[in-house]
Amino acid sequence: MIRAEDGRKMSKSLGNGVDPLDVVRDYGADALRLTLIQAAAPNQDVPFQIEWVDAARRFGNKLWNAVRFTLSHLGEGAVPATGGYPQDPGPEAAWVLSRLQEVTAEFDAALDEYRFSDAYAVLYSFAWSEVFDWYLELAKAQLRAGDASTRSTLGVVMRDLLKLFHPVIPYLTEELWQHLVGDGFIAASRWPEPPRYPAPAGFEAFREVVGGVRRFRAEHRLSPRHPLAGTILDPEGVMQGWWSPQFQALAGFTPVAGTGAPGGAFSRVVAGSLQALISLEGVVGVAAERRRLDAEIAELEEARTKASTKLANPQFVERAPDEIVTKERDRVDSLTATLAKLTTQRSELG
Repeated sequence: MIRAEDGRKMSKSLGNGVDPLDVVRDYGADALRLTLIQAAAPNQDVPFQIEWVDAARRFGNKLWNAVRFTLSHLGEGAVPATGGYPQDPGPEAAWVLSRLQEVTAEFDAALDEYRFSDAYAVLYSFAWSEVFDWYLELAKAQLRAGDASTRSTLGVVMRDLLKLFHPVIPYLTEELWQHLVGDGFIAASRWPEPPRYPAPAGFEAFREVVGGVRRFRAEHRLSPRHPLAGTILDPEGVMQGWWSPQFQALAGFTPVAGTGAPGGAFSRVVAGSLQALISLEGVVGVAAERRRLDAEIAELEEARTKASTKLANPQFVERAPDEIVTKERDRVDSLTATLAKLTTQRSELG
């Protein structure tokens, strides 16, 4: 049941009802439909919040801009209605194509079990956090160079996203389909069946390192235009040399490949065997970096203590669903690993 924001049942006498026609007028039918699908968890009442509809509207704007970006590089009607997946994609394209196949399979499985909110939660996260925030940025350098594989990848990923979102945001996706594909109606097109691609080795480590460099910049309040230099240590060769321009594009970080720690003070970001050593020279003082690490370590230690205390409670372990207990244990392991990395980094600064 959809309830009022305060959790009470909507009624005229209480004056807490929401007229869907007013919501459609202000935010659009697509935004309202996406909001209700995402909130429709089984056996659970939902306190309706207009902020959710606004977030869905902003997602529609993001999808519109992503397709317009695609059209600016591919042109109108350049993407086939089916097929068109590249045969030999580069590492950036292989990553997003592998994720497209995995997400589509997970999405289809959730639909088969009528878990509509789960299905669109997975798809929404993939579209926003991986395609919009990551792949579009990764693709820019290849698109400027006229890389055909990147053009194909961008086209089919955006096309399949439109198909998958069409059942809940039909008006927007149909409009964008006519520009991107222009072949019939999207509702009459075949459901996407993307092929399986092997994920490139080291890509998740690369994303983790980029995230670490971005956090370093944010926590020291450095402008996005402030250049960062340093060294990349890749002893296992997982990056295969393609990473250099992408670090600059995604994090404003211009590293050189190295085999050991450079001289001078640096901040270390670790992801498996891959490490980024960010030079502190001319960027931040060593004392400021020590304070940043101390604060982050204290925050993570507090989080680990809370999670460990929960796991030490027999009632929680016995009564909570197995997946919740497993998730909490995985969280403790992840926090422990991160703390070990940060503690090592802190000790290097004296």
